[in-house]
Amino acid sequence: MNIDEFELLCDEPIYIDGVGNIKIPTLREIRKIGYKTYELMSNYLAVDLKKYIDVTGLREQYDKLSDEGKLVNSLYNLIIRNKEFGEVYFNIFSFFISENIKFNTETEAFEIYKIETYEEKSNETIGTKVANYIKVLFKKVDILNLFNHKLDDKKNTIQEKQVITGSINNENFDLVRDCLLQINCIKEVKIEKEPVKYKNEMARKLAERMEKAEKSKQERNKDNMSFGKMVSKYCADNKNGINILNVYNMTIYQFLNQFMQHNHIRQSDIQDMVYANTVSFSDLKDYDSQLWLK
Repeated sequence: MNIDEFELLCDEPIYIDGVGNIKIPTLREIRKIGYKTYELMSNYLAVDLKKYIDVTGLREQYDKLSDEGKLVNSLYNLIIRNKEFGEVYFNIFSFFISENIKFNTETEAFEIYKIETYEEKSNETIGTKVANYIKVLFKKVDILNLFNHKLDDKKNTIQEKQVITGSINNENFDLVRDCLLQINCIKEVKIEKEPVKYKNEMARKLAERMEKAEKSKQERNKDNMSFGKMVSKYCADNKNGINILNVYNMTIYQFLNQFMQHNHIRQSDIQDMVYANTVSFSDLKDYDSQLWLK
């Protein structure tokens, strides 16, 4: 299930039929649980069946299973039987799902529920209760009459009940996990790109040099670019009103998407400057003014 980018860029929850509302957390909500905790949950989400089998050392046993046995031992069924993974996924669903959640050991499903309140009417009136008490103490019927007409309102008690609104089970787990990967920018939709056609040799060499330099730069900055630093850099160089005072209201998808787009546009600007100083007016046809939109 590929969620449309138009929906992902909005800060409203994504509704999944049969499950409920999956919220896209803001940076402020992530800060409340701690970025390390959020990063840990993201790492667990990124573990697919192949990685899970390798990480837990089950590769040899799994390969010996029949096709039917492999079908039974799905990622979901393996997770709920692993205490560590089961607890982490319970925390993941509790964080990303708007409603309440609990694990039902009988159905082996994470149940999403809401709490409804209702009044439970009592058949015994307050007047009757007081009258019976007085009757025991005084054994007088005339005193009872004084209370019956004043205290005869029924006393109702407020009760709560859990109403199941959805569930996550072996049937829809892959769908839910896939959606969570997308809203956290962990999984990208794979699009086959057509090979780039350069109009001349100079343009090809220039593009290759820039690509090589950018990859080298990314490798150098990989360990130095923490999430906090990403927030700081984006706010300091932002030109559309996002600053350190309001950036935490952005969802994680909004921030990562805009950070990537901001970086892409900066690279396009640099390429514009390079072309402005290396391409003559007669070769202007080689210049792609729409590069920043790609």
